[in-house]
Amino acid sequence: MNIKGIHHISSIVWQGQENLDFYHGVLGLRLVKQTVNYDDPFYYHLYYGNKNGDLGTLLTFFPWSIDKIEGQTGKGQVGVVSLMIPKGSMGFWVKRLDKFKIGYAKLERFGDQVLRFQDRHNLSLELIESNLGQIHDYEVNGITKEVAIKGIYGATLYSNDLEGTKKLFNELGLKYVGQDNGYIRFDANNDLGKYVDVYAGDIKDGIYGGGTHHHIAFTIASEELEYYQTTLRKLGYQVSPVRERTYFQSLYFKEPGGILIELATDGPGLTVDEPLDTLGQTFVVPEEFLHLKEGYEGLMYPLFIRQIDTLEDYPYETKSQYDSYITHKNRLNRINELARLSKQRELTSFEIEERARLRKEYLQAIRSTVSMNMGSISYETETGEQVKLAKKGE
Repeated sequence: MNIKGIHHISSIVWQGQENLDFYHGVLGLRLVKQTVNYDDPFYYHLYYGNKNGDLGTLLTFFPWSIDKIEGQTGKGQVGVVSLMIPKGSMGFWVKRLDKFKIGYAKLERFGDQVLRFQDRHNLSLELIESNLGQIHDYEVNGITKEVAIKGIYGATLYSNDLEGTKKLFNELGLKYVGQDNGYIRFDANNDLGKYVDVYAGDIKDGIYGGGTHHHIAFTIASEELEYYQTTLRKLGYQVSPVRERTYFQSLYFKEPGGILIELATDGPGLTVDEPLDTLGQTFVVPEEFLHLKEGYEGLMYPLFIRQIDTLEDYPYETKSQYDSYITHKNRLNRINELARLSKQRELTSFEIEERARLRKEYLQAIRSTVSMNMGSISYETETGEQVKLAKKGE
């Protein structure tokens, strides 16, 4: 067996627009696909990469609702994703993280200078200068091709069984590189998605959930899918049936250290259902989920690909919540506009009536939101019982 580099890395996050603002607006990656999560099809699955959506540049995300489980990064998971930037561009990225008030740490590993930080939903990321990969010819929001992220440099894995993980990588054809300060490095045989580091130090157990990296995928040739399935099963691994993912086919299994591994084919690619020039600009529903399309239109909130100057929080998770948010925002903007006008001139009788109505609607919306939030709050009694707060008089 001889895999061909990291195919993609998938992670679980919370709000989708916050995710888009960060990876496109701050990091300058292109949104190359917005589709559905095959395993939970009423949630988005967002893909980011370089201009062409090449394998080895792809980061994909499952935005969850807030009522789902919050994860904890630890053993049995992908811990950190490392992204490659052009030589000489580290200073630009330090200033950019400062601009968006994103904290970071400067490290060194295997001779590389590493800039480590977290995204909006606590996923750990790194930037590493490298001559590997091609210039990312996609300029957006103040990021030029001379400094743009080129793709995946590698990933750091936290294993529950170090020897078992090393054995698997040997079986997959990854080449041992060496060790440095508690990290063991393997070469995954490609310039994009080249390195896999396994951390050998002590770390707490991981819990899959929001704010964790879900799995790492390695590239295999399409014609070798059945061979990998058969060979891995003979070696004792519990391998899934072939999964159709429209843009590639996949096998899944957990390696001995508990990390979920996907083997994904190198085709047919992201352009099977939309042209390269407009990749990621519209919500694409796979054929097997077309019967749900009306439901998507009523449930999925819109995503906006845009330039940003600051990072915002978005308090909605469904289309109806988005509509309420926009109505509330427009109402507040109009109230503020009327307040400015009142300082410049006397308001007309119509404007005075409009202001009174908008203020009343605004207060009613605030009270409704507070009441709804209070209804979801509970407290623990001395006996350990969880009790919801009751409204006055109940």
